[in-house]
Parts: sequence; C-alpha cells; structure tokens
Amino acid sequence: EEHNITYQAYSPLHGKGIATSPVLAKIAQVHGVSNQVVVMRWITQQGIPLVTASDSLQYDQEDLGMFSFELSDEEMVAIDG
Repeated sequence: EEHNITYQAYSPLHGKGIATSPVLAKIAQVHGVSNQVVVMRWITQQGIPLVTASDSLQYDQEDLGMFSFELSDEEMVAIDG
C-alpha cells in the first residue's frame, strides 16, 4: 500500500481443503453459496483483484454470486484462522 502496488490472486481456488473446509462450509451454508464463492468473496473483500476462468455459463454465474453478499468481520477472521 505504501508504494501503491496491487497484487492479484492467481488460481485462488486451487488450494487444498477449500472444498472440504468445515469453516468455509458453515459460512457458505449461511449465505447459500459454495465454499469456492466464499473464498472469492473473502479475496475481493480484502481489495485483492482476482481472475476466474471458465467455459461454463453455470460456473460463471456461480462466480458472480460473490457479489451477492458480504462477509461479516467474524467470518473474515474465521477464514483467516
């Protein structure tokens, strides 16, 4: 921030444990989205740009779901955990 440099999340959903994380699953259930969408929201809510890629309209629409809700401070901390 001091030097006005922005970094970008590249392949943010390739981390192990995203699909099976109980913390993400609980948060995802509350918001009616997938664990992956919760992770994308967590990334963007920190002001980090990310790029998704898909050849599926269904996945593209799911990805856009990251803008349909906001994570609470408690949820952000739980994900940081």
